[in-house]
Amino acid sequence: MSIDIKSVTTSQLQIFFDDQKLALGTGFFYEEENNYYLVTNWHNVTGRDPFTLKPLDKDNKIPNHITLSLNLKGKLGSWIEFDVPLYEDTKCEQVRWFVHPQYIHAVDVVVIPLKIPAEVIIYAVNNKEISKTPDMRISIAQDVFVLGYPRGLSGGGLFPIWKRATIATEPDVQIDGLPKMFIDTATREGMSGAPVYAISNGVYQDTQGNSNVMAGGGVLFVGIYSGRNIGKTEIEAQLGIVWKPEVIKMIIKAKQVGVSSFKI
Repeated sequence: MSIDIKSVTTSQLQIFFDDQKLALGTGFFYEEENNYYLVTNWHNVTGRDPFTLKPLDKDNKIPNHITLSLNLKGKLGSWIEFDVPLYEDTKCEQVRWFVHPQYIHAVDVVVIPLKIPAEVIIYAVNNKEISKTPDMRISIAQDVFVLGYPRGLSGGGLFPIWKRATIATEPDVQIDGLPKMFIDTATREGMSGAPVYAISNGVYQDTQGNSNVMAGGGVLFVGIYSGRNIGKTEIEAQLGIVWKPEVIKMIIKAKQVGVSSFKI
């Protein structure tokens, strides 16, 4: 079976309150100092809109655990379901996720430390096999790909759907003073928390402006998708938010624990 390695960096998330499934989402894995982390959106683990803080569920239910799909070692195309509690205690007071130390929920990204079962293999987005051209330059109007599960759909088994998008704002410019950029894409619910990749076939340009040739082309992880920027116009509604990769390292370094969604 020939599978693109980036297709195994994602995990489909099922988001629960006790036994009641509230929503679906996407997550992916990051490795730092031999520790593995799940990266996804703040709104996925809290069940709240990061702008208004109101519950996303129509019955105001708040999630207390999620399940992941994890790849089995030596069995490409086979997965196990792995449960991840969002709280350390039954009262849902002790949170297990880390948030951005400065912007908290205004950066719609969380990181959850994981203890990985021995029978699975993790493909982290920052693995050198995956983001193999860290000096690759990204620019406005460049195509990128969002890898996730729109409305729970998959690309066969639990492989993600690849949705093409275009970088819609200058990548080096902050939007609303936050480490994010916009992409122009028609995505759907269920893709929140997906990794976003820039791919250049054969030749890629580095950050110094030099052209480089690499077999298979350049590949760079460029951020975390967190849904469409819902605005007053149809154009605004087609703009998706991508949080820049540096927020992951900052969150892991700070290890600032979030606030229980049951207490907001």
